[in-house]
Amino acid sequence: MKKTRKTEGFTLVELIIAVAILGIVISPLVANFIQSAKINKKAKISLNATNMAQDILEGASSYSADEFIKMFESEATLVNKIIPSGLTYEFHGDMDAAGSEVYKADVSSFNVSDGAVGSRLYTTSVKGGIAQDVKRVDGSGNRITDYYFFADGVKQGNNNYNLKFHLSTANSQNNKTVANIATINNTYDVTRNVSSDEATVKANEFVNRASGTKTADDYLQIMSRTITISIYDKSNDLPKSTATTKAEGNKYVIDLTKEYSVPEGNGVPAGMTAISETEKGISTLDESLLPRSIYLYFCGMPYTTKDDIKDNIVIDNRTGKEITIYLIRTLDKEKEKQDPSQEETYNDEYGASVSVVSKIPDASLPRVYTDDTVSPNKPVTHIVSNLRYDLSSDASKNIRILKEGSNSEVVDSKYQPTDPTEYKQDRCKYTYNGTAITEALYESNFSPAYQQEKKSFIYDVTLDVMDVATGNKVATFTSSLSD
Repeated sequence: MKKTRKTEGFTLVELIIAVAILGIVISPLVANFIQSAKINKKAKISLNATNMAQDILEGASSYSADEFIKMFESEATLVNKIIPSGLTYEFHGDMDAAGSEVYKADVSSFNVSDGAVGSRLYTTSVKGGIAQDVKRVDGSGNRITDYYFFADGVKQGNNNYNLKFHLSTANSQNNKTVANIATINNTYDVTRNVSSDEATVKANEFVNRASGTKTADDYLQIMSRTITISIYDKSNDLPKSTATTKAEGNKYVIDLTKEYSVPEGNGVPAGMTAISETEKGISTLDESLLPRSIYLYFCGMPYTTKDDIKDNIVIDNRTGKEITIYLIRTLDKEKEKQDPSQEETYNDEYGASVSVVSKIPDASLPRVYTDDTVSPNKPVTHIVSNLRYDLSSDASKNIRILKEGSNSEVVDSKYQPTDPTEYKQDRCKYTYNGTAITEALYESNFSPAYQQEKKSFIYDVTLDVMDVATGNKVATFTSSLSD
């Protein structure tokens, strides 16, 4: 009898059991695959955030804290500055400690002239849309120790991040009492230096012009110098200005003129007793912007004294706009080395005059910068000067003659000169629109930037990187900025 082969397949029950067993075996593997994918994605987001944050903090370290703060408040874009090249983002600005945005710039349409000063949390002065000063105290007069900024919608590949910056001055090296002197920015400030050799060169030129036996030193003893800084708007302030030129907008110009002269009757032919040189347009800014400050460094004339002034400086500001002029007398180090006693006598006897043509300041008003807006009695042309001080006194104590931009701590924050030769009111005579400046007016309006202030030198920086998709913080990094 022939056998027959059994041809039945799996029963339904057997199939269900097999599938169930397979599901039990595979499920953990699938879960592991899914979990691994999530971990890999999270790791990639974190790695990208780490690399980006490191680039940001390394780039930020090349800026001072003030520059860092100002960029968030006046730059049209932070790319190639705070944000690395090749990345894009949507907004930046400042916020309060709670994370509420106070000043926000839309990068796609932002113009540096947009935004009122009052809408910015930290900036106290904006000129031409560029932040000039940063607040050191809040509305209640308390010192600001923490600054908060943000940059939203930073795109790196397929990842989107929000960045939150916290600058803190909690570092123990902060809050030192120092000379309050601005740091020069060659873009927004004008600097000029008149060397000690220039007067000697001009004296020799008078020797060449003269018919006599006088030497260069003879002419140095009788020679006078007038340095004139002219600040004007060539579209509005010149006699030839017309409705057409005024309609063209502001075109600010700064000229520097130096004139050396000797009295007639000293061997120099009539009509040749003065040597004048004018350097026109010394500002590098666009003509539509007035520079923030002008720094004039110069060695005093060799034989000028309080009783026989041969050093004259004229500041002619016709714009009606605020500007600060730094008049900084320097020493001739070579001559000081050759004969220290002569240099000491020169310092004690030095005399100069400064004539300012501008709006008349009000002694009762503090030095306040505005956004190119001047009320009738507000000081317009601010003079910062060491001309009334003896430069041979101890610079570590004399806060008014510390080197520009110095971080040296003032030894005694309430320092007053004890030697009468260190400060003399009559060492430099000031006039403002022809009126002599009183001591009270001088102290309130003419040298405020050389007063002491509490300053922070190290800013600890915390950068939080947030993933836009989840709203979660993916990384936190710390660094520091110096000032």
